Amino acid sequence: MKPDEIVEPAKVATSQTRIIEFPKKLSLMDEASSFRAVHTLLAALETSSLGLKDTDAFALQHKLENRKAHILRFMWILVTYGKFEKENSKNLVVDAETYQANRAKEKTLSIWSFVEDVVFKFLAEFGVCCEHVALDGVTPKDLTTGTGYLRKSGWTMRMSFEEKIGGTAALKAMQTYAQRLNKTYGSRAFSRFRQADMTVLLL
Repeated sequence: MKPDEIVEPAKVATSQTRIIEFPKKLSLMDEASSFRAVHTLLAALETSSLGLKDTDAFALQHKLENRKAHILRFMWILVTYGKFEKENSKNLVVDAETYQANRAKEKTLSIWSFVEDVVFKFLAEFGVCCEHVALDGVTPKDLTTGTGYLRKSGWTMRMSFEEKIGGTAALKAMQTYAQRLNKTYGSRAFSRFRQADMTVLLL
């Protein structure tokens, strides 16, 4: 290829999910600080470049949007369907069957290397701590198939929030928020979650 045949990669306008402003009326509620922490976290995740550069190039923007969709879907599963095992537990836990049943179109969330190297890694940078835990009697090597996919049973996913992003109070607030969205909007709930639209808490 000659030098004059080399062209710059096609550029596209950076796509932006519209983050809904934190409701003023919500600021008057007792748990306002925890809900605001949730809003701040979701907005930071949705507007982050997640370690990618030159995201105005089509290929990288596509990669960025996929990463965001998967990372936020992972959080959605945990906070919508997860449970706190004990009253004072800091960990929100979801079992394997529930996790696998609610991945929607994000099939990549069933690939353990992606979950560990992308989802866990980037959430940790935002103060969200995640673990993949084997159930009693299950060995680590039995958690995945020979091709690296998560098995349908034998493990749980756990998530907790560091104090710098609001700790357990913020995690519980996110659970309340996500479950309210799911109950109110059904299949449209996840898109509102990505927009950090908290008006549902005023209904």
